[in-house]
Amino acid sequence: FATVFFYLSDVEHGGQTGFPEAEGDRSELEYSMSVARGMFGPQSWEMEAVEKCFGKFSVKPAMARAILFYSLHPNVSTHLC
Repeated sequence: FATVFFYLSDVEHGGQTGFPEAEGDRSELEYSMSVARGMFGPQSWEMEAVEKCFGKFSVKPAMARAILFYSLHPNVSTHLC
């Protein structure tokens, strides 16, 4: 199966679609964590979500952007093996 997300608006902060099993660019992680520290408690689920979204591959929402990804592996499984 394939999934398509269409982003209908821009957002100032957050809103990323995260892919926690994919490797990605971690360049925005420290900045995002510092912003989140001012908003959430240190052990909160929100801090965990920020780390997952910025610590792995994620797509930022932007008006008129679309992403396509396959939600199953070629063997029709959600597992890597």
